[in-house]
Amino acid sequence: MSAALVRRGLELSADVCGGANEKKSKKQKVTKSSSSKRSSRAPPAGRHRASAKDRHVRSVLEEASRAPKDHSAQTLQYFLHSVASASSDSTAKIVRQNSGRQSKSRAGAPAQKPQEPKSVFTEEEFQQFQKEYFGRAVEEQ
Repeated sequence: MSAALVRRGLELSADVCGGANEKKSKKQKVTKSSSSKRSSRAPPAGRHRASAKDRHVRSVLEEASRAPKDHSAQTLQYFLHSVASASSDSTAKIVRQNSGRQSKSRAGAPAQKPQEPKSVFTEEEFQQFQKEYFGRAVEEQ
């Protein structure tokens, strides 16, 4: 156990046993102020120079030439005129490889509509048969 825990345990037990009337001794912390530390340090090298020695005089022209330029128009022209398109053979190959991998993209056999059976006889022949068989033309209901 650490010394701080033992000390705290003894203080608590002394309070319970009746030693609560005794004054607790307070430790005084000795700290130096941070301002005195700052003032005692040496100033950083290369700063706070009062002289104009080693200073560069910048002209307006130099600063303008160093200013960032907008190259977006040139970049746009480059990408518009670049011919980096793939050949039709390779694109067809990629499309063929990737098509049909999902069930929704698979086209099933087209559903055939049930066709009405076509009669071998024409309507006139059927009318003639009715007259011969029934003796008269039968009207549809």
